[in-house]
Amino acid sequence: MSRGRRGKRPGAPKKRGAGPVLCVLLAGVICCWLGLVKVDRQIRAVTINRSPPLWEARGAGEELWVTVLGRQVVLDLGPALRAGEEFLLVWETPPAPVRAARGLGLLLERVERPQAEPKHSWKKGFL
Repeated sequence: MSRGRRGKRPGAPKKRGAGPVLCVLLAGVICCWLGLVKVDRQIRAVTINRSPPLWEARGAGEELWVTVLGRQVVLDLGPALRAGEEFLLVWETPPAPVRAARGLGLLLERVERPQAEPKHSWKKGFL
């Protein structure tokens, strides 16, 4: 007696890597957050204009006002901006050996070089 196949044999489930799963979860989190922000802004625009925003950032000059879940924080960016300017100056400054070589080159340019006198008397008139 031969029995026919009644269906597929139960095999091992396909293994998937962690990459696709993480991508799907990250996309879901981003969509949910963007949806919450959109819904929050719509509700505040229609009904409660005075309620604090879910997330908001405003800046003027060296100060940045950040509001997250109704709590406002004022950040002074002045020291960070000054530190960034100093870092750029240090970054653009060449190393000490290069500066020394440039200084030596400038010094050598200022020094007058003596002109060699011609050895033969017939060359004196042409120079």
